[in-house]
Amino acid sequence: MLKLLVLSLPATLGFSPTFVLTGGPCSGKSSAISELPKTLLGHEVVRVPEAATLYFSRGGRFPFSAPQDASGLFSPLQRNLLWESWLIELKMSLENHARSQAARVASKSVIICDRGTLDSRAYLSSDEEWADLLKLGGWSEAELLGRYHGVVCLEVAPEQYYTNENNEARHESYSEALDVHARTWDAWARSAERVRSTQSRRDFRAEFLPAASPPLPVLVANPEPQDAAGGAKGAAFSAKVDRLQACLEGMIAQYEEAGAEARSNHGRALSEPAALTLPVSAIIAQADAIASRPDLTVLGPASVKLLKEIQRARRHEAEQGVATSQRLPGIRIGTRMKSKRHSKKGARSYSPFLARPQPHSKS
Repeated sequence: MLKLLVLSLPATLGFSPTFVLTGGPCSGKSSAISELPKTLLGHEVVRVPEAATLYFSRGGRFPFSAPQDASGLFSPLQRNLLWESWLIELKMSLENHARSQAARVASKSVIICDRGTLDSRAYLSSDEEWADLLKLGGWSEAELLGRYHGVVCLEVAPEQYYTNENNEARHESYSEALDVHARTWDAWARSAERVRSTQSRRDFRAEFLPAASPPLPVLVANPEPQDAAGGAKGAAFSAKVDRLQACLEGMIAQYEEAGAEARSNHGRALSEPAALTLPVSAIIAQADAIASRPDLTVLGPASVKLLKEIQRARRHEAEQGVATSQRLPGIRIGTRMKSKRHSKKGARSYSPFLARPQPHSKS
């Protein structure tokens, strides 16, 4: 069985503004993040990698060509939704790890995420499928959106610059990339509008988001040829990064202005997402097993149960404002508290619900 050490850092780690950089394939997200300066308006930049690319680079397989589940419990769609749920869990754990890193630096920090949790909606065909995925993970749209202070959507590169050669996980044609871009924008915008219309100020926790409402996406378009030194590819990309930097700095300034008022009104921020973080290797092993196992009789239902227990533990931490030890099915969520006086290590145990990682080639 897979041996796990799951850490739950103190829920009062402190705040770092968190922004999502999203968009269709070949919009320059990952490259732009790497080109941003080390600091933005005095905030040290902490970068969160794209979950799907990381998953694929570690040998994870996609569920699209998986065999029919021999147990009959999971249809191809249900298998895909369960796999996508674990991809969201991978995003959340990567983000939480970044928050713990940001909390350890002496200076102020800003977290920039290469895609976010709502990007998964763009790869589903209906609101019904999205509702089923949220149910599988035990999430609400408000909770997922509440992890971020702003969303920036980059436009897909012009067709003459479009390529799949720099990303093994990318397979879309140019027209398909444009469609993914439109669906990605729609996913973030429509979810934010739904939450704005249904959540009260108190439910959405004004001390976390600058405007006490979920962020609507902001578009960073490709520069016009005259703005990019004759339209050369490198110059066009540099101009796009400059636009992105200006957009992020504006969002950080807005956060700082609103954050000061929020802190004076509420004392301290209680609504930062809980820092419970699962090991990346464990999540990838689980998602890969969901994608490839011919029989999900045991793994499937247990995996669903574990996802919900993880989210319950996170919600408990966020509501209590302190880290607590939670016991999940087969996993003890240990607490690692760091202070000047003591340090307590997280507990280890074996999980019967997480798949044993197995070596295999990419497919």
